[in-house]
Amino acid sequence: MTEGVSRRVVPRDLGAMPPQADAAAGQEAFSRTLAHNLKGPLNSIVSMSGLLRAKAAHRLEPAELRCLDLIERSSREMASLINDLLTLSRIGPTVPDLAMVDLAPMVHAEFEQLRTLHPRRHVVISLPEALPMFCDAALMHAAIQSLVSNAWKFTASRDTARITVALTNSEHVSTLTVQDNGVGFPASRLGEVFEPFQRFHAPGDFPGNGLGLVVCQRIVQRHGGRMSIHSSPGHGTEVELHLPRAHDRPAAPTP
Repeated sequence: MTEGVSRRVVPRDLGAMPPQADAAAGQEAFSRTLAHNLKGPLNSIVSMSGLLRAKAAHRLEPAELRCLDLIERSSREMASLINDLLTLSRIGPTVPDLAMVDLAPMVHAEFEQLRTLHPRRHVVISLPEALPMFCDAALMHAAIQSLVSNAWKFTASRDTARITVALTNSEHVSTLTVQDNGVGFPASRLGEVFEPFQRFHAPGDFPGNGLGLVVCQRIVQRHGGRMSIHSSPGHGTEVELHLPRAHDRPAAPTP
């Protein structure tokens, strides 16, 4: 899935690591420890609620089952939030390990996982056989997870959902596009898209924590690229990731 290139390169705007690199590494280590300590009690809550449902669901009143549903849903949302915050903390000090990568298998795997979780949904997916981009495979995987998840989530109300993933190349830029026919949001709120924890819909309508696009933007910025979004209520959303092509990146100096 990942194809290397003959030279290590870094985005032009990164240069040498700043003096604060040690502090950034310390912050990442702290974030990992914090996430681990938060996940321990959370996993216990999830396990115990699952055991309670398996052993006693038939004896619980409807109101008690709704409370159990709330515990499980809130636990999943908290786990997602912890994971996104951890991903966000890792992006800052990360120097992208750039290579030519075919993103198509990543995208396909994300859709297959979602189809398994939601087998009754009718989603028409348009995906080319190959999506070669010059990028950091691990960072772009995190971005793809967010974009595909969003497209899947916000098309849930459509009888026939349509999601298109495409790649275009200009002389200097490769653009990955994820387009859907979901609920969309007003263009007047585009300025709020990259604010952490910003949500355009009620939590009961669509789950999430408002960090997905923030993570994507940070990843694109670490590649020296930019991100653009076009959306309209009732007509869906189009997200574009614009990354510099390989020949526009200087080689890293030899140690």
